[in-house]
Amino acid sequence: MRLLSASRPSLLTGLIALTVLLVACSSSTAPQKALDAAPAVARGAGATWAPGPKSINGLSVLASPVSTGNGVQVGLHTESGDVTFWTGVNLGSTTPGHSPGELAMSRADFDRWLGEMGDLGVHFLRIYTLLPPSFYAALLAYNTAHADIPIYLVQGVYLPDESYVSTGDLFDAKPTAAFTQ
Repeated sequence: MRLLSASRPSLLTGLIALTVLLVACSSSTAPQKALDAAPAVARGAGATWAPGPKSINGLSVLASPVSTGNGVQVGLHTESGDVTFWTGVNLGSTTPGHSPGELAMSRADFDRWLGEMGDLGVHFLRIYTLLPPSFYAALLAYNTAHADIPIYLVQGVYLPDESYVSTGDLFDAKPTAAFTQ
């Protein structure tokens, strides 16, 4: 990992500060208990995080409910076993010095950030909206180069029609139609 310039803050600096803050403020032992109970892949003992999809009722899935010593949890199916403790970060779409919604990130930014996330041991990346195609190209390139330790994407989308709030049904005709326009 390259050294960070003191004159240019980076995503890595922010992530390290947030991690230190969360650890310092945490009095719970739940994360350590989860790591102790997790298979070797979650502890980074040389096992792979490569996808190991399972077939459930004819559908290939990467994650599903699994029984653990702590009850039933969602497990990621890897080639080394099911993992229920996932390390991850959230990536917003706005960078310092730009207005919200102004997508100013470049492919080089995404490549650098994904590399830094990998160096930190991040296995999941959550984004709340669609990003430019250069992000998805960078993620594909990163995961191709790091097949045993990919970064899994949790993709969010903006719901353009909020009629589902009154019906409680995301499959109602109005919200469904909003996604097909």
